[in-house]
This record gives sequence, C-alpha cells and structure tokens, in this order.
Amino acid sequence: MECRQFNCIQINNNNLLDLCFSNLEIILEPTQPIVTMDLYHPDLSISVELQPNLKPATLPFYNFKNADYVNLNRILLEHRLVESIFIIRTGQ
Repeated sequence: MECRQFNCIQINNNNLLDLCFSNLEIILEPTQPIVTMDLYHPDLSISVELQPNLKPATLPFYNFKNADYVNLNRILLEHRLVESIFIIRTGQ
C-alpha cells in the first residue's frame, strides 16, 4: 500500500496526531468543531486531490478450462499426496 503518515496537527501537551495514513497526497488542517472539541481528537479538514486516470485493480483470473488435468493427476499420484495426507492426519 505504501501509505505515509501525516501528523502535522498538534494536540494537547504539544503531542502530534499520529493516526492519519494515506497513499495519496493529502492536506490535513484543523477546522472549526461542530460539537465540543475533544482535546485528544481534534476536528480535522482533509483535502485530497484525486487522480482521474487511475486504473481499476486487476484480480487474478485462473482459467481452469485449459488446465492439463492428465499431467496434473500424474504429478499428484507420483507424490502420493493422498497417502501423505492420511499419514499426517492419523500419524500412521
């Protein structure tokens, strides 16, 4: 994800707010509270410039229709996979 931490807002006792993470460039600023402000969780204004040309994430696709099942079956039989699983489960 390559997120960066944005912590430029000072809170009570000159500590920094350290819970804003983003993989985009953001502008983080204090803003006027709409309810009574919590000293440890100030009201924030976050501005983000979105990039319109982002490509959608591609998910892996497995084409099982073209698999070589004969060869796959031969390999699994050579390694005695079923017997190995039985031995692991039963300890025999």
